[in-house]
Amino acid sequence: SIHAGSESLINFNRASMPLLEIISEPDLRSSEEAYEYLNLLKSTIKYTGISDVSMELGSLRCDANISVMEKGSKVFGTRVEVKNLNSFKAVARAIDYEIGRQIEAIENGGTIDQETRLWDDDAQVTRIMRSKEDAMDYRYFAEPDLPKLVIKNEEIERIKELMPESKSAKLKRFIETYALPEYDANILTDEIELADYFERVVKVTNNAKLSSNWIMTEVLRELKESGKSIEESKINSEDLGKIINLIQKEVISSKIAKELFTIKLNDDRDPEVIVKEEGMIQVVDLGEIEGIVDQVLNENPKMVEDFKNSDEGRKPRVLKGLIGQVMKLSKGKANPKIVTELMESKLK
Repeated sequence: SIHAGSESLINFNRASMPLLEIISEPDLRSSEEAYEYLNLLKSTIKYTGISDVSMELGSLRCDANISVMEKGSKVFGTRVEVKNLNSFKAVARAIDYEIGRQIEAIENGGTIDQETRLWDDDAQVTRIMRSKEDAMDYRYFAEPDLPKLVIKNEEIERIKELMPESKSAKLKRFIETYALPEYDANILTDEIELADYFERVVKVTNNAKLSSNWIMTEVLRELKESGKSIEESKINSEDLGKIINLIQKEVISSKIAKELFTIKLNDDRDPEVIVKEEGMIQVVDLGEIEGIVDQVLNENPKMVEDFKNSDEGRKPRVLKGLIGQVMKLSKGKANPKIVTELMESKLK
């Protein structure tokens, strides 16, 4: 059995406020549990708005206490404190390393000394920092100059009503109110800023699922490639909402919308202005689209014959190929629905 206790110090980012120290019970049994615990702790605090809980900015730091014990034992082994942990992933790696180091030492007849070690992220090892002179656990004493503070249940309930929506409550609301799959809701509520961005987009589009799809694909891809946060995104929620609305109104196709998204990354013009000035408006004229469909059918007799001679399982693939040719000739501007209907009609 393995246990991994952790300490987290969260700075409230206000000079007049003290550090908040959170010390967990020694009930974590793996690096994965510790990693998930820390992420949940961070998001919970961040959702309250009292701190940005950023390790990079120094408003959060974490130390881990690790010990091992023989299977079946109920007595924790000697714990080792590990410091110099600059990320939650570093915490997980340090725990895994210490588990292996301590087990190896015990199995080779050695003992574990209570000590403080530093995590060397480059070498992926812990190194001795100092030994503990006293093996006793931290001892806490009541402050004699502070009177007892009694908080009544009524006061607790009043405070609860004033507190911001929690991550778990927001997750539940996204699933129930917006009818989003749990997978989507989990991603969108992972960071409160992303959740707020999503809700602002939905106010523009009135389409939660389509908004979610665009955020989870195009927006998050762009953020990953640029290394930016959602607050730094070059496409604000209103502009993304306008792009999605242009699709819903069938002004542009989904393919053109992706091109518009890419243009908007480096263009300050309104999405609707870009569409007009760059000639990106979707072709919906039946006669014009029919002319392109006829051209594709005439230039691809082999595919037409293949469609006619194929079984029902292959026909959709051939049809998709012919439709793709039409979209290519129209530079993605032809209305996909009209193209499909015309193509199916003429092939039959």
